Amino acid sequence: MSLPKDPQKCIQDAWYKMLVDFRAWFMPETVQTTEWKNRNISTAIKSCPSRLMDDSESMLAEYRKSQNADVSGGATAFMPIMLTATALIDQPPDVSQLLPVPYFVPAVIDGKYVKIRLVAKTVRAQLAFYATNSHDARSVCDQFCTYMQDDVKRRIEV
Repeated sequence: MSLPKDPQKCIQDAWYKMLVDFRAWFMPETVQTTEWKNRNISTAIKSCPSRLMDDSESMLAEYRKSQNADVSGGATAFMPIMLTATALIDQPPDVSQLLPVPYFVPAVIDGKYVKIRLVAKTVRAQLAFYATNSHDARSVCDQFCTYMQDDVKRRIEV
């Protein structure tokens, strides 16, 4: 029997799916961002440990340590790259963002009738896009902000 996922793992899975969807939605403006969009997803978007949150230099250093490119050619890390980190925050979410459901809710999971209780959690997600020129980074940043303005894209089902 497998153990259920913890709230942070569920959020991380949903966040990664959102980033994959963003990459599919993204319109490249340069050769480098076209290469990033068409590259295998496992070498285009990487996750970093939550301890590296807010430490961009450490995120990049950790990424460069991992051999994710053909080292026979001298390269050890693909660029451009999107790195992300997530961490649970101790404070509860803003109540204006929540549905007021502090009691058990009936639901159907895998064809079985169950009752679940919703527990609000706050998770912080950080995104860093590293490129060899500022235009590529600005393009990804601008398009990600535009992507997140869509209410449908911004909602995560967990």
